[in-house]
Amino acid sequence: MVRLKGKFFVMENRIFEAGLDPFEFTIYAYLKMRADRRTKTCFPSVITMAQDCGISESKVRRVISSLEEKGLITRQNRFAKSQRGKIRQTSNLYHIQELPVVNNSTALPEEANLPVQQTGEEQYTKNNTQLTITTSTRG
Repeated sequence: MVRLKGKFFVMENRIFEAGLDPFEFTIYAYLKMRADRRTKTCFPSVITMAQDCGISESKVRRVISSLEEKGLITRQNRFAKSQRGKIRQTSNLYHIQELPVVNNSTALPEEANLPVQQTGEEQYTKNNTQLTITTSTRG
């Protein structure tokens, strides 16, 4: 296995099968980019995500909830104790989940299973290039 170094992140092509809208895709990609490669976790604040992605804070919150509902991330609320002993919420911890396997196997039309029969062939020469056009049908 080749180990790559540098400032990049990997996203599976299957993400395009997940049915994400542009905002969901942006926030998911942002969380993937920020996540630790080993633990697949990160903890950016909603404010940071909104600023970095150019999306309103309320939209970021809605998108995070949607990504959770779709099973692409899980969110863990985190709390800290202030110097005065007051407990307050800090940024959430986000866990990037494995992409679900989407079975998009669409059956081919019945005619796709028929043998191909060649019905004609035409030869052309243009600019010293020989072209052969073959006409075929199924069935």
